[in-house]
Amino acid sequence: MDESSIPSQASIFTGVRIGMPTEIERKFLIDPSKLPAPSSPVFMQQGYLSKDPWVRIRVTDTYAELTIKGPGNLSRAEFNYIIPKYEAEEMKPMLKGTLSKNRHSVVVGGKAWDVDEFLSPPSLAGFWLAEIELIREGEDFEMPVWALKEVTEDHRYSNAWLVEHGVPAPHVTD
Repeated sequence: MDESSIPSQASIFTGVRIGMPTEIERKFLIDPSKLPAPSSPVFMQQGYLSKDPWVRIRVTDTYAELTIKGPGNLSRAEFNYIIPKYEAEEMKPMLKGTLSKNRHSVVVGGKAWDVDEFLSPPSLAGFWLAEIELIREGEDFEMPVWALKEVTEDHRYSNAWLVEHGVPAPHVTD
């Protein structure tokens, strides 16, 4: 397994928790036409086993993970575990909603942004959303020119909500 294809804080060992137990993340609607030259995206498929708490299975070409997310928008408990890909595949029939997306990494002002291009289901195809993970709430970061509107506190832009309800309309405002 190529470690560069796994999230940077991940262990390559199955069942080991990766990342910090608290996620601090801000989300933005974007204008994809203003993005810099695209990186090689990572194709992801993910779905949800539970809503309370959110329990997600995510599969890429190189790894699979199980994630448990607590309540909250900007800051919340999050636990990630690398799991065997074959087990993730076996769990797919249990998922209550699934989506696929290409994740692009874009560095702005020295900080990494995850830019998601949703591919399926049809209600999400063509929708783009960007997020930046921070170390602390209130942390400064450079706002990219392609970021249109912050939607961090709008629960309708969580992947779990999007997969069940589709893109809120209208999703871009002044």
